[in-house]
Amino acid sequence: MIVLGCVVTVARRIRTVYLILRVVPMFDVPPHAMVAMCAVFGLLVLASVVSMILAIRHPDRDYTERLRIQSWWWMIGSVFIVLAVGLGAAIRFFGFCQLPGRSKNSFRSSPRARWTVSAIFWAYVAIPVQYYWIYIDWYGMFIIFVPVYLFLFLPMRMVLIGENTWIHQVRRRAAMGRDAGRLLP
Repeated sequence: MIVLGCVVTVARRIRTVYLILRVVPMFDVPPHAMVAMCAVFGLLVLASVVSMILAIRHPDRDYTERLRIQSWWWMIGSVFIVLAVGLGAAIRFFGFCQLPGRSKNSFRSSPRARWTVSAIFWAYVAIPVQYYWIYIDWYGMFIIFVPVYLFLFLPMRMVLIGENTWIHQVRRRAAMGRDAGRLLP
């Protein structure tokens, strides 16, 4: 009975938040996205309530889930705020969130040749350009930019700086009948 009461309370709060956000003109979020946002909000409220009840019932245990739920509040809250502000802010936010993790993993994982670092650099320069194509609603360029233009630019750049050993490896593998797309170590 207590669980049913909690579910009803959470449903009422979600409906109240939905109605408040629909009235405020700044939040121009589509209705299906608003329903999804309210559902995620409700799940976070439910998880917080359950973790508080567990902490009250069993104070001797250490619940690390509370820290995870708290970090989810921060993550989901920042995403919701950015989505509510507008399309431009959301595109910038997701573009900047994508860069740090990838660059750390790619540049620091192992020592690389000069041409590899150059190729990785130009691939990272392409990420903000991709988000720019999305921002100006040029879907055709967004779809073909990386697979066509970037994948033509990177080999051309490597040949121009004098690194062409990879061409011989691809040709040798093709002659052997193996996968020509994978480079030898």
